[in-house]
Amino acid sequence: MIIPAPVWLFPPTIQEFSDHGNSIYRAYGISVYHYPSISVYHYHGISAYNFHQFETLACVIDNDVVLVCGGAGTGKTLLARELALREAGAGRSVLLLTYTEALGFELAAELEGRGIAVRPVARFALDRLRRRGFDGEERREPEFWDRVTRRAAASRRLWRDCVFDTVIVDEGQDFGRDEWKIAMRCAGKARRVWVFADEGQAFWSGRKIPAAIGRGAVKFTLRRPYRCPPAIQALADGYAGKTWDDGAVAAGVKDGTVKIVVCGDGEALVREAVEGEIRALAGEGIGAGDIAVLSLRGMMYPGNIMHAGELGGLRAVAATELGERGGAARERIVCDTFLRYKGLERPVVIVADVDAGVEKYTVRMNIAVSRAFGALRVVVGRRELERDEVLRGVVDKCLC
Repeated sequence: MIIPAPVWLFPPTIQEFSDHGNSIYRAYGISVYHYPSISVYHYHGISAYNFHQFETLACVIDNDVVLVCGGAGTGKTLLARELALREAGAGRSVLLLTYTEALGFELAAELEGRGIAVRPVARFALDRLRRRGFDGEERREPEFWDRVTRRAAASRRLWRDCVFDTVIVDEGQDFGRDEWKIAMRCAGKARRVWVFADEGQAFWSGRKIPAAIGRGAVKFTLRRPYRCPPAIQALADGYAGKTWDDGAVAAGVKDGTVKIVVCGDGEALVREAVEGEIRALAGEGIGAGDIAVLSLRGMMYPGNIMHAGELGGLRAVAATELGERGGAARERIVCDTFLRYKGLERPVVIVADVDAGVEKYTVRMNIAVSRAFGALRVVVGRRELERDEVLRGVVDKCLC
């Protein structure tokens, strides 16, 4: 499958070509991956479409409070990044806050040396508390991070020397009351705040964008998704409760963009099927660094596939390790939860640990599916297949 390349505003200036079973061509913001069953363009820079998105946003850039909404793959994070660069270029101090830690690490690496502070909000809270003597042991449980943000948000003194001209919040739908308190303390009295959000991927009940921002903000909606191929986008739409194009999914199954792998029930059988897909992808020349395995279960679930450590004979890393370990980790398979990978993407995503009975299952699936910009594999046990109307419909139509 080929996604047409965009019309570029400037001609390519740097070209690198390599051929190691697959080829990756880089030319001013574009990579083209050629595999036996997958050929996909991925945009690292701003395509003509995204440029026009930003130029439209530029019409409201003089407003101090702006709320930008859009579904998965519509360019929210890319626009947040570009806004941060423009604000810093105008001489303003800028803080870019994310909810997802891995996304914050990724943006921090991309914007290093550009005079922009990028922080995952919970990690930011912990760092500020550490400066004031907090020595509690860091833990993985969500309850630990809830306590950290609550404690940090309650202290005005903690943030007195941490005020920015512009505060940009990405993943605003995931910020709770304490996270918003931190953001507002960092915005100071001027309160130039831009919020990017996708209500369709809101996971926690009771978390919402503050009414004061909703009432006072200039609102802008990004309507066109650009990340996912049509077949994957159609599946994501199905899980978002939208009308979805089952014909596009059928075409994607036919050309190899989408594959539903039905296996036996049980964690061991699911892992075996996932490893089989990894080996098959490797046989097509797809590198480990192009694959993300995403669990639909929480990190603390003992049987989560993210705890495997190794899949298909290849070492797997958590999403947060991409920022901690730099280039070496980027060449490995990512194996993590759907939540911890929000905002990130890879050419190939394998969805695992499917349990249609868990809370907000359709949101989980929408998040996981929409991380793929080239190909998607969903590994599902027979019992769970019967409980998932979307997947069952795809299998009945395309595989029977």
